[in-house]
Amino acid sequence: MAKAVQIRIDDQLKKDADFILEDIGLDMPTAIRLFLKKLVLLKSIPFELKSEKTINGFTPDFEEEILKASSQKDQIGPFKTAKEAIKALKRLTKKTKA
Repeated sequence: MAKAVQIRIDDQLKKDADFILEDIGLDMPTAIRLFLKKLVLLKSIPFELKSEKTINGFTPDFEEEILKASSQKDQIGPFKTAKEAIKALKRLTKKTKA
């Protein structure tokens, strides 16, 4: 006996998913059934789940930028307050625009 399952998803997500599924020859119900069958077979989510953020909460690319910038000789700081840091950043951006 088959049971109906209803889900609510964002309109754009559905459009994007339908576009990709059509390209590979599947419809949404078939894709969902495939997912559920694989879930039961593996007894886990059938793909890797991981955060794209580093331990510091940044993307790997942004964290790499920060680390590169902090190793440069012309770095500014340290600062005792956020106001000091903002003031120094404003001075720095004025220099780079000139």
